[in-house]
Amino acid sequence: MSTVPIFRRMGEGSYVQPGGIVEGEDYIALGRQVLIQAPYWLMADPGPEATGDSPPVLMITDGCKCSSGLTIDASHSVTLERQVLIGSNVYLTDKIPYEVKDDPFLMGYETRASGRLLIGEGTLIDAGVVVEGNLRIGKGCVVRPNSVVHSDIPDYCVASGNPARVTEVFMPSAGEWVSASDEAEAEELLAQRRNQPLLSICIPTYNRASNLDTCLQSIFSQIGDCPLIEVDVSDNASTDDTPHVVERYMEDYSNLRYSRNDSNLGADRNILSVTDHARGIFIKLQGDDDFFIDHSLLPLLSILQKHADCGVVHINVLNGDGRVYRGEGAASYLETIGYAATFITSTILRREDWHQVGEKTLFNGSSLNQFYFQFAVLSAINPKYVIVNSSMFTYASNEPREYNFGEVFVRSYLKVLNHFIGNGLTEEVIRLDKHRLLHSYLIPWYQRIRRFYDKEITAGFEEIFTENFAEEAYYQYAIDWFRSVE
Repeated sequence: MSTVPIFRRMGEGSYVQPGGIVEGEDYIALGRQVLIQAPYWLMADPGPEATGDSPPVLMITDGCKCSSGLTIDASHSVTLERQVLIGSNVYLTDKIPYEVKDDPFLMGYETRASGRLLIGEGTLIDAGVVVEGNLRIGKGCVVRPNSVVHSDIPDYCVASGNPARVTEVFMPSAGEWVSASDEAEAEELLAQRRNQPLLSICIPTYNRASNLDTCLQSIFSQIGDCPLIEVDVSDNASTDDTPHVVERYMEDYSNLRYSRNDSNLGADRNILSVTDHARGIFIKLQGDDDFFIDHSLLPLLSILQKHADCGVVHINVLNGDGRVYRGEGAASYLETIGYAATFITSTILRREDWHQVGEKTLFNGSSLNQFYFQFAVLSAINPKYVIVNSSMFTYASNEPREYNFGEVFVRSYLKVLNHFIGNGLTEEVIRLDKHRLLHSYLIPWYQRIRRFYDKEITAGFEEIFTENFAEEAYYQYAIDWFRSVE
């Protein structure tokens, strides 16, 4: 027994106030920015078979805040995920309670419980709560004061009572917490929620099994089986191991949905297929070779809920300062985002608005369906947009073999914008964007492709550039520069 906490791990910025009791500190691990107020009693006893190499049985991860009077008794596995808040005088144990024979008013514990107690990210366990046994309290939950929890609580629910039951369910369709008078009503609300999550992550894929595996891992490691997010994968008749990769995840996660085309429809038609399959209030397009960084997905849900009236949400990966701001109109959006709106993984559309786009196939074959959809929504359906400055992705950096650089980012790009002249955009707004496109995208990427990738990607570029930029005052300067690049 020790009154000086010395743990297996203790992350940067964590503070455990003196004045508590710690037993089995070698089997306790703390993440970063954890705060535990005295008095407390932390017990980790994995049993006599444990060795110095045995993993911790008590893990309190990044950002957890624990008020005074906390008792945790862990014999197998107790985990507090990130940003869990614990009120005063809370008792947590993975031991399974049972009635003492011949006296139902006395309780004992199975001291070698083989289960696991898990408290999900962002959950609040209020004052005086008791949590016992092999169970999971989901993400974003609230357990009301003095409740006793003996069974699972789904994500984004409020529970109370002894024994605790679900009394409120967060419903994305309503944008609020909805009361449940009894267990049957709670189950009905939970079933309804499964059919309309807040976010559908839509992944069109073709012959990138390894990339897709990394992409799915980056998602499910953060959300698990969270009912507020569904993942829709549309396989464009891949000939590699893609079906087996997806099947492996489907064994563990009911919020993963998979469809497979009988033949390769082309990239743009596959994008249409996967978005049409989605059920979420918001549809997020996701490149199969783009990966979420840790701790980025659940905060995105909060942003979407706060801006649920916006037709377009853009994740601005070029600026990671965390700012979130709103605007209105196609012209304002182009002036703010420009060519970055072509990045498929930055694109989120409100499904209700996307379904009102009348000519969804108009730019099939352009490789810029996602670009067209955004302006179709903003120009005629819902002018409201929100920009989220966040570098929330890493990338596989696959060679851009699947398109012609000039065809997509000059000819098709400008065709999409010109389609909206007089309907949200003006010629002058587009002319200003062309100048920015040249200096911020075409010049650096043309040079990069010519130096590091197959030069055939730039075949015909001079002709296409001349077709679209010949009347600009800076044309001769620009074409001379492109000609100079080896």
